[in-house]
Parts: sequence; C-alpha cells; structure tokens
Amino acid sequence: KKKDYPMLTIFQGRYGGGKTTSAKILAQMISCTNPKENGDPCCECPACKAIIDETFNMDCIQLDAGQSGNSDVVSIVNDFISKPSIRGNHHKVMIIEEVQQLSSAAKNALLKVTEKPKERIHFILTSMEPLESGGLTSRSVKFYFEEAEQSDIINCMASVLQRTGLFEDKNIIGNSDPVQFWGPLI
Repeated sequence: KKKDYPMLTIFQGRYGGGKTTSAKILAQMISCTNPKENGDPCCECPACKAIIDETFNMDCIQLDAGQSGNSDVVSIVNDFISKPSIRGNHHKVMIIEEVQQLSSAAKNALLKVTEKPKERIHFILTSMEPLESGGLTSRSVKFYFEEAEQSDIINCMASVLQRTGLFEDKNIIGNSDPVQFWGPLI
C-alpha cells in the first residue's frame, strides 16, 4: 500500500549536507511503481531509474531555481500541475532546488498552488538559507540538515568498515595494524 506523502517538503541546510540526495530518495519513494514492503523504492522500475539516472520524466522533474528565471519557474510549475501523469493515476513530484533564490512573485505563485492542493502532486524544495516563516513553510514538512561533526563522520566510517569486515581484511591491510592502516585514511 502506498503511504501518504506531504504535498510540500522542505530540506534546509548547508551546502553538501545531503539535501538534494535526500530529495531524490524521497522522490523515488513517492514515484516508485513497485515499492518494497517497508516503503523503500525498488530502484528498478522506470520511475526509480529515471530519478537515479537523472533523466527524469514528466512525472518527476528537477528544477534549479538559481539557474531558472523566476517567470520560467512559475510557468514550469503551472505546466507541471496541469498535465496528467504519464502513468495514468499516479503521483507526480517536482524537486525545486535553491528555492531561496526565487523572487517573491515566484514564491507566491508556488504558494497559490499549495492553497488548493491537488491529489498526487508533491513538491520537494531545498534551501541553503532559512525561509521566511509563514506561507510555504507553514504548509510544509521541514527537515533541517545540520553539519556533521568530524568525530561523528570518523566513527561512522569506522563502524561501516567493521560491520562489512573490511577493517581487519588482510587482503586490504596486509600485515598492517588495522588502526594504523585505516586511521590516516579515515
């Protein structure tokens, strides 16, 4: 059974924090035509592959607000919501990156779309800057991406090496002490 997903999701945080990657994963979860029992995308259906390969399609598009003119964004959003899904009665997802760069007019046009939500239409927005409260933010599910501490990254990498058996794999480290071998690399 397909889960209910919000019409509007915002991923906010610093550059390189995983916002776009997370947006694509969520888009796959929403778009997947053959999701796993736990809700994960199958990564095999045409909808998933279009997102993975970044070829996208009319049901899932990605737009960089920093690279598009504001009037173009309004036109693309209106065109996106007015056309039916290419797979019939299926979900459509639009990822808009760097939404903080949209003009007030473009943000208001997007806000108008969210005032009268259409079934099976989803917007995933990413932003490196905090968005003004109200409007879009009040109608969205928000996720804040904080910068990871270096020690957390090191511990995570070491944990993965240990779980996968690579930490002490003699084919990799030879006769070296695992800590001395992996320490500088991590």
